Amino acid sequence: MALGKYRTKRRFKKTPEPFGKLTGSSDSNFVIQKHNASHLHYDFRLQMEGVLKSWAIPKKPTLDPKIKRLAVQVEDHPLEYINFEGVIPEGNYGAGTVEIWDKGKYKFLDNKNLESGHLTFLLKGKKLKGEFALVKIQKIKGENYWLFIKANDEFSREKKFSEEPVKNEKEVFWLKGGKLDLSSLPPKDIKMAKPMMTTLVHEPFDSPDWLYEIKWDGYRALALIKNGSVELISRNQLSLNKRFPELVSSLKKLSIDCILDGEITVLNDKGYPDFHLIQDYSKTKEGNLIYYVFDVLNISGKNCEVLPLTKRKQILDEILTDLPYLKKSEFIEKEGKRFFEIAKINNIEGIIAKKKDSLYHEGVRSKDWLKIKALTQQEVVVGGFTKPKNGRKYFGSLLVGIFEKDKFRFIGGVGTGFTEKDLEMFYSKLRQKIIKDSPFGNFNRLPNSTWVAPDIVIEIRYQELTKDKMLRQAVFLGLREDKNPNEVTFEDAEINKSKF
Repeated sequence: MALGKYRTKRRFKKTPEPFGKLTGSSDSNFVIQKHNASHLHYDFRLQMEGVLKSWAIPKKPTLDPKIKRLAVQVEDHPLEYINFEGVIPEGNYGAGTVEIWDKGKYKFLDNKNLESGHLTFLLKGKKLKGEFALVKIQKIKGENYWLFIKANDEFSREKKFSEEPVKNEKEVFWLKGGKLDLSSLPPKDIKMAKPMMTTLVHEPFDSPDWLYEIKWDGYRALALIKNGSVELISRNQLSLNKRFPELVSSLKKLSIDCILDGEITVLNDKGYPDFHLIQDYSKTKEGNLIYYVFDVLNISGKNCEVLPLTKRKQILDEILTDLPYLKKSEFIEKEGKRFFEIAKINNIEGIIAKKKDSLYHEGVRSKDWLKIKALTQQEVVVGGFTKPKNGRKYFGSLLVGIFEKDKFRFIGGVGTGFTEKDLEMFYSKLRQKIIKDSPFGNFNRLPNSTWVAPDIVIEIRYQELTKDKMLRQAVFLGLREDKNPNEVTFEDAEINKSKF
């Protein structure tokens, strides 16, 4: 058959399977690959004539001589396929997981000619040992049907094999692109974690040692995937599963246990993140829901946090398959200034600069990850509200503040940016939070005001801050249920661009 049929069936830009080449190698290797495709089967392959002669066996091979297994001869595979394990993505021929179930050496006992329709050979594998035969029975509907038979010898037995695949010499993980060796990484349980955080700087910069990503305007979330279950966790350690069941369903289709870090966003009809849309998405389903993944903390109980960022990005390329609602957050290198200008032109919140060799530090605000804002946005905590005026219902402005050294400081009012739906929703929340005295340490007198417990976090955009850090022309953007109010404070730019 050579390799023409094998190559015709596959799109090598979409599948991790090897393209392969014909070779004159005279080795006598065999492999059995457990292939969990549309139907589970076992692919038996013998190295012959520079290729792997191949048969698909619908049921697990056995050492019991009384059992004859059907084997359907399929297209020849390249010799490189003998070590292939991985995930063939959906939409490709043979989509599913491939694992090496057994491998080893073989030796023909008589005729080596397939045309004879009868092959006998000795197998020396981890599971299959002793004499076997392949006997051709008939050709039906263009298929070559054979029987795979175990001879009665010292290795014969009736006991069934376990489903465990053959362990490789090194601890490896089989992903979309093939083998990824993580044997040198320390073990770590897949469990609740806190995301690494950024440090604010004033200006963008260029550097070959850094890469640059979009600062997505949404909910930061870790995805914990283990044993087929998924937990989406906000930065405030709240579950987001019920709010975004579409993401949970999509993440369940990933073929490996892992912890991912990313931002949940909803894009508007122009393709830009819209924070208003994400708040109501669970009810309205308006906009394009995307989980932009930018990091991986763990794979199959191995700690990826100790790897440099560039390596973790390579791992993401392997494990993120083409699934709905999931995308890798792309990046550029070197040109931070130009990337920042593009963000400003497109009204994007800002960019994130990350050092290429940075490790992942859980729960730490690191100077290896920097945030450069193109828009002046800030999280604030609601501490009160004023009475409505001029025909508005529910309330006039929200009185907001931030925490400084455990004290809640008033920084201004937010009176615009609300829809009628926002006003009604907020008022129902505010009524449950009403308290007698002002929660602000620096502000307790305002006519027609009502105080509330400082539990509600919102996102605002503002024109500027005064010298004493009071807001000017603040506009409401959305509710931040994913944020802990006690952690809301002003971020001061800590690093000057000359440091890079």
